[in-house]
Amino acid sequence: MNMLGERQRPVVTLEQFGFWQEYRDHDMFRVSIHGLTDGGGVVRDFRAFGNMIGYVRAFAECIDTPRQSRAVLRDIYRTGYGSVNGCSIRVSPVQ
Repeated sequence: MNMLGERQRPVVTLEQFGFWQEYRDHDMFRVSIHGLTDGGGVVRDFRAFGNMIGYVRAFAECIDTPRQSRAVLRDIYRTGYGSVNGCSIRVSPVQ
């Protein structure tokens, strides 16, 4: 409690919550990319977190600048979702 008797909440940093923190040791991931020019989407499964991130990085660098791809990876580490050049990228763990 503070001096006014109000309850204070502890500070929680973003690093404590995140896709990367929860799933970095998971075995299988599904990457969905929607918004491509042909109107369809791409869905692929990957073994290991590093393989999935490598695919997302390569895709983001192919359709935009390396600077933008770093921002997409940062978003995916935090939330499992990113957007680059009009394409939505969603990463989810597969059971």
